[in-house]
Amino acid sequence: MVSISKPKTLVLLAPGALPSSDVLIPLNILRVRKESTYLTFQDSQHDAIRHHFNVEQAVIISVASFLAQADRGSYDLLFIPGTADVLGLDLEPLANVIRSIYGGGVGLDIISTGTARLLLAASGLLKERVVSAASLDLNEQYMTTARAWDADADVIRDVQFWTATDTPGSLKTLAILYKAARHGGISSIFPSSVARKHLGYSPRRLVDTPTDTSTPAALASGEDLAAELADLSSSDVDQASNLIFHFAIRLGLEGFTDACNSVLLTLLKALPNALESLGEPCMRSIEYMWESSGQRPSVPWNVPSLEDLDRWELEVRSSYQLPADEDREDILESIKLRITIDGDWYLTPYTLAGAITMALDAGWDDQAREWMLKLVQTASKSDMRDVWTFDIARWRPLIRLSRTGIVAQVTGRTFEQANHDAEVVRQALQSLRTSSVVALDEQRVSSQSIADLPWSTLVPMLDVLKWEQHDTLIKPPASPSAIKQAEERLGVALPEDYKQFLLVSNGIEFMPSIDAPGFQSVQELEWDNAAELGLDEFRVDLGCKTDPAEYDRLPKMGRVLVVSDPECEEQVWFVDPETVAEAIRVLRAEGRSDGVVGQPGWRAVFWASHMPDLRWLKSFRGYMEGLAQKADKAGGR
Repeated sequence: MVSISKPKTLVLLAPGALPSSDVLIPLNILRVRKESTYLTFQDSQHDAIRHHFNVEQAVIISVASFLAQADRGSYDLLFIPGTADVLGLDLEPLANVIRSIYGGGVGLDIISTGTARLLLAASGLLKERVVSAASLDLNEQYMTTARAWDADADVIRDVQFWTATDTPGSLKTLAILYKAARHGGISSIFPSSVARKHLGYSPRRLVDTPTDTSTPAALASGEDLAAELADLSSSDVDQASNLIFHFAIRLGLEGFTDACNSVLLTLLKALPNALESLGEPCMRSIEYMWESSGQRPSVPWNVPSLEDLDRWELEVRSSYQLPADEDREDILESIKLRITIDGDWYLTPYTLAGAITMALDAGWDDQAREWMLKLVQTASKSDMRDVWTFDIARWRPLIRLSRTGIVAQVTGRTFEQANHDAEVVRQALQSLRTSSVVALDEQRVSSQSIADLPWSTLVPMLDVLKWEQHDTLIKPPASPSAIKQAEERLGVALPEDYKQFLLVSNGIEFMPSIDAPGFQSVQELEWDNAAELGLDEFRVDLGCKTDPAEYDRLPKMGRVLVVSDPECEEQVWFVDPETVAEAIRVLRAEGRSDGVVGQPGWRAVFWASHMPDLRWLKSFRGYMEGLAQKADKAGGR
């Protein structure tokens, strides 16, 4: 479990009468009211502040004394509460103070509420920002001090600037969202409607999943699956295993354990390597299912111990960064706000499944069932079958909840239908035209032949994956001088295999048939800050399994070189060699061998906003060979 750290906080109080104690609601929720440093313009106010805000032990210091300190840049948050007197003050001296404090901070967040938004505007720090103007009367002087004032949003985040009205509800909302943002997942522009309305783009994550759960779910029938299996070629054994396994898991979650086991046992008999090709997460899912139902059949592997099941569950919770118990309810409140305000059902980094798990842990049973209905509705869409295995059955508590009847309530499958569908799928499986051994041999031959291809042959193979409106995926090659200019501009030598790709095609178009991103041209490359992309909570673990303590010692994702099209949900980027070298140093100190951590240099990463974890690529060339194998199946040669 990951605990959310408290921000080291400055509170800047404008001259004049002290504001209502209600304005400190954010500090109460962040649990820093008594630990904050209070800055005042009048020494005579110090005793009044201690009594008024009940902060007898807090540090209270004049602005002048604070600015004279050498270590004033160690704070995380500057909080400026609103006060009715601001409108009658000379704002320029106050604005100078804000500029001085902001200039002394590294990564300093600023929260301004109520009329304090005018102070922040007067400082000039909002010129490239979007600000909440709800319930605030603005004259022309201040309307021009921000990129946009939004009259509809009570709370707005624009990267490190947070603005809100001074109503108790808005202050509570702001604090809960800010606290959650320190744990990762809140978009850098929040709500996303602000980005669309004022900036003309949506943040790099999906936020508009429909919330209506009243539409009946499509019933995945055995006949439909059998028809798909009949159309598969001899090289598609892995795909067949995948389709059948997800279908079996769905039957189990609907409560039909006998039908589920019947399909799985037939799969293991017809395709002995099926579970191995599907991976360990699938095996864990079915073990959770059998634990919940108490109906574990005889299978060719050992029964996991209760300690194994507990350890697997802890690993899943840790990988999705579920918070510590003391932070759980605040995170749940932030999730409710993200869904209500932003329509965000992806809920990075927790996912909706993780949110349901937290709700069950906290005893929010009604909320858990409401969100579970949404998740099951999503899973019931025919094009999202893997949700059953990877978004539901991966979570031990969700399997228990599923089998209370909530899944069957949505899908509507009856006991008779389940047995009929299982039998139809079993017959289709038994009639597959090839064994797994033959298919794997074919796959190995194809993989080796593609690995032997030069770039000039490999890249054009991908053209079969092009979008209909494109004549070709391929672009004219980059010149050596263009690559050299990019390296000089970036201050690094680009990875060799990536440069070989550019010399064949300077970027590539999006590949919709396999949902793979397009790539930028070398002229468009620029360093991105992981924090601005919402990726700074990821540690550079280089794909190594680590425990929570080890993970925290690894360097955070810093600057990254995004080579894929930034408009695509899926992203491929390079982690710079310096960060990789630091990660290797830490991992070696933790006992990892050179064979595990690999050699220093660039490392490539694949990630999509719906993925809780990064996928570390062995190499850029290896990623492109994987795309070429998919193109090969689609007739790319």
